[in-house]
Amino acid sequence: MRERWVISLTQAVVYVGLVTGLFLVVYLNLHVSVPLSILLSIMPIGFLVLLFLLKIPYLSFLLLFTVNYFIMGVTRYVPGLMGGVLIDALVALVFLGIYFTSFKTRWPWENLRNGLTVVVSVWAFFCILTVLNPEGPFDAWIIGVRRTSFYFFSVPILTFLLFNRYKDLKIIILIWSVFVLLAIAKALVQKYTGFDAAENRWLFIEGKARTHILSSGIRYFSFFTDAANFGCGMAFSMVFFSIVSFYKKNKALKIYFFAVALAAAYGVLISGTRAAIVIPFAGFAVFAVLSKNLKVIMSLSIVLISAFVFLNFTTIGQGNSYIRRMRTTFHTDKDPSFIVRLENQKVIRTYLADKPFGVGIGTAKAQEYSTSEISKIPTDSWLVMIWVETGIVGLILYLSIIGYILARGSYIIIFRIKNREIQVVEGAFLSAIFGIFVASYANEVVAQFPNGPIIYMGMAFIFMSERYDQQLEQQKSGKIPENAKTD
Repeated sequence: MRERWVISLTQAVVYVGLVTGLFLVVYLNLHVSVPLSILLSIMPIGFLVLLFLLKIPYLSFLLLFTVNYFIMGVTRYVPGLMGGVLIDALVALVFLGIYFTSFKTRWPWENLRNGLTVVVSVWAFFCILTVLNPEGPFDAWIIGVRRTSFYFFSVPILTFLLFNRYKDLKIIILIWSVFVLLAIAKALVQKYTGFDAAENRWLFIEGKARTHILSSGIRYFSFFTDAANFGCGMAFSMVFFSIVSFYKKNKALKIYFFAVALAAAYGVLISGTRAAIVIPFAGFAVFAVLSKNLKVIMSLSIVLISAFVFLNFTTIGQGNSYIRRMRTTFHTDKDPSFIVRLENQKVIRTYLADKPFGVGIGTAKAQEYSTSEISKIPTDSWLVMIWVETGIVGLILYLSIIGYILARGSYIIIFRIKNREIQVVEGAFLSAIFGIFVASYANEVVAQFPNGPIIYMGMAFIFMSERYDQQLEQQKSGKIPENAKTD
């Protein structure tokens, strides 16, 4: 009886809210400006959408995944839109949805019992303690801790709870592949039809042309934050989808994923991002080891050695500005920008000599909040930024955590997984993640949308792979149907 009353009360609140909203819409259209009335008029619809998303956290997370991929491009067209704050709000929305539905839904909390949950929690706790660092102001910390720790902690936790079935992982991979193609399509529009008004403002008024319109050619950036982020994101995608494509049994998916990989490789090329070339070299080398297959090891070794010889020891294709720029990756002694980075790191090393915990999270990128001289020196690297903000203690802890994730992930893939398809998918994730962390020495791509959250999801998928493996084994033996819920 009480349950029926609660449901009726909930319905009554919704109906009263809709009637009140309808009255306000009519009143506001008669008495206030049109833009304000339109904004207020859609609020009831927004309220209903919010209730719907709270009721189904899985869809909320898919919305988060989608917004994460496009948000930085959107901010270029909507000045003043705080993309990071929107992502934070969506993460909070998913957590709230899980909390409110937990009274009726049994969430797989047991999925959180793994090493990844432990190490991201340790890192989050360390980053929280750095608020006590007298070198860093609180205003800078509250902004910087989101990119340094919040997503690294929250995204794996949400992935463990919401992607409990291998089918869910396959859905994410398909959605991701479509997003990659859309990113390439946008870059092609930039290349063949030119930049639009918002992009021209970003380039020539906000000063980004200095790093994107070069004498060697134009660096295209699609709807990413910049060309470096775009290039590394496409290299990450290329490694993943190329590996998966070679092992897919479904011929249509095999061709499709290989096409996505080729498109992503073209994106790397037109981005002009030299650090991105490291990702396939490192990623494919790791996968060769994970495969435990002599033919794969030999084939990938031949491909990687041939590519290295082509780029480092020949001048074939030197007339192409993109190939010419990629070749400079292997000649850092002649690269002025790389030499400047090394000089900056010498200054940083001296400055941090008596600061084992760094100058505080957020200060490396927040000159407006910090009087520290170090904030005026560009870090140009995710790992260098961790070093500056958390000191040598933080850098060692962070590298130890990443090392553990990669080592434990490799052990799981090589020794714990029986299903070949899952081995390949998780191996592709680990290989791409390894590659992008190697590239993070030269770029801050791990801290950028959309790469960061996708990397953290990939880590969670690797640590979930044993569960997926068990599910497929049970489905194969007929113990559970393919579409059964596995809570």
